[in-house]
Amino acid sequence: MAKLCEIGEEPYFYEHNVDFFRVLVDEVRIPRQNFATKYPDFYQAYRDVLADIISEGVRSGIIRPLNPQVAAQALVGMLDIFLVQHSSEDVQEKLDLGQIFSEVFGI
Repeated sequence: MAKLCEIGEEPYFYEHNVDFFRVLVDEVRIPRQNFATKYPDFYQAYRDVLADIISEGVRSGIIRPLNPQVAAQALVGMLDIFLVQHSSEDVQEKLDLGQIFSEVFGI
């Protein structure tokens, strides 16, 4: 559960690496060379880590019972779109990912 709490407390990586996310967003938007298609092992590992964190939250009762793999897949999709929407030049405000996770997963 500590990992889940850290997600909401850590400085946001994308805020300090906006250029990285601009490149990532450009890569994701290229239909013939989708990032997830080009790097399926990375995406699967990413989903597995999230599923483990979600499972820990379910076991501890902080997250309502749900399928951790399905929730991880949904979260990856939401985060991808979230980053696309917030990777523009004007990213200055601190977005509260902890609040978003709380609302989505009923924490």
